[in-house]
Amino acid sequence: ATTISEELKPLVFNAEYYAEKYPELKAAYGTDEAQLYNHFVNYGLEEGRCASPYFDVRFYMNNNGEQLREHCHGDYNVAFAHFVKYVSDANERKNNPKLLSPTFDCAYYGSAYADTKTLTTELALLQHFVTVGEAEGRAASQGFMDEKGITYHRKGTKTIVSQASCATAGTVKYS
Repeated sequence: ATTISEELKPLVFNAEYYAEKYPELKAAYGTDEAQLYNHFVNYGLEEGRCASPYFDVRFYMNNNGEQLREHCHGDYNVAFAHFVKYVSDANERKNNPKLLSPTFDCAYYGSAYADTKTLTTELALLQHFVTVGEAEGRAASQGFMDEKGITYHRKGTKTIVSQASCATAGTVKYS
């Protein structure tokens, strides 16, 4: 089982979100927070499941650079441990800000609002968004990514210049 501190728990686990995202868990456990949390720490993280709109371990591992992907070797528990280790590290945020979920980009949120510019860690930014920013309707990223990995931006037009294939990456132009 993975241990999650009380400080991080509300940021990475939301029973209602977890149950709605995975209907088979809702069928098995209903909305029982203790059972859903037990599943998440014992099985869900290892399977790469997402239990919060703010942090998605699969997204975190796959969207923060090749070094992190290589470090994790596809192990979501290792990715979560990396997140826990560096979420409170001011130097890590300054030198290598992270995308925590399809909807939360630390670099964007930290630079978009005057009252976030002095926050020095990803944990502080995430806590600020959860306690202040979300209630105020603030954007936490420039866009969002759907289940198929397609990114949509809040402003501008998306044009697919070339389709991706097995051998080449596609090209997308935003204007």
